[in-house]
Amino acid sequence: MNDLRITDPLYKKFGLEYASVSQNKLTEDKRFLMYIVLTPEERLKLPKRSHFTMGNVIHTVVQKKVCKNESLKDLLLNKEKSAFKTIKAEKSIDEKDKAKRYYMAKNIKNIVKQFEQGLDSLPKQKWNYETEYACWLDGVNTYFKMFIDLEGDTHIVDLKNIFGSVVKTKRGYSYTKRAVPTVPFHSDLMQVAAYSKATGGKKPVLIYANHFEHKVFDERNCEDLKLENLQFYLNELVTYQQIWEQKLKMANGNPYVLAKLIRPDFSDIRKKQDPFWADMPNEYINRFYRYYINANG
Repeated sequence: MNDLRITDPLYKKFGLEYASVSQNKLTEDKRFLMYIVLTPEERLKLPKRSHFTMGNVIHTVVQKKVCKNESLKDLLLNKEKSAFKTIKAEKSIDEKDKAKRYYMAKNIKNIVKQFEQGLDSLPKQKWNYETEYACWLDGVNTYFKMFIDLEGDTHIVDLKNIFGSVVKTKRGYSYTKRAVPTVPFHSDLMQVAAYSKATGGKKPVLIYANHFEHKVFDERNCEDLKLENLQFYLNELVTYQQIWEQKLKMANGNPYVLAKLIRPDFSDIRKKQDPFWADMPNEYINRFYRYYINANG
């Protein structure tokens, strides 16, 4: 028998309904800005760098090619909502971003090929894509919402793009390769640990790919991805969310009180070397500042 569970009012007082792994990847000052200061509509309209759009486009191409057997030509060129039409419709933030988009688009076929080769190394099974789950984790008073890139009969797969960087030269911009990691990133282990929990213990796989190589991590070559070891990363995810939840509880729906509980990195914001802050509209940053000015006034 399943008990009925509802999101604790401490979340709803701030207009929050659920948690996610991506929220817990943010530092708390960024999370405060994104999910307390901004409205959902404002979040959707934030400027996006090309790697974000390209990452989504590449995943969609791989997913539809694998799950629906659509041709690469159709997915890239011929469909009404083809990959290249989506890329072309997205406005670049600046010249550097425009140059990076060009190189990523140039490499898209090879990146898709690398992901396919990685998937071919897994046990054969029927795949579904973007399967949605709402998963309750013990110790957290709301559910985690998640969408899984690829879910099979026995395995779940998270696709990770590894894009290079662009460097300005006398002749314009050049593209610098970036190798795939030799071990999975910590936040990705937390992510697939949650996915495995939500799917009743399906085996997690991480595939990192760029345009010239790929790396598959699963239980065969990564101890962290064995089912008995995933609980360690799940516990860390729960700890992150519990810390955030405790601060929400102390603030009791008051964002000015919550601001006092979150240490902002004013130096990082001012320097704007981090793309998150560099691309954030000044209107939103000024609104973020006002919570701290008023909270400490």
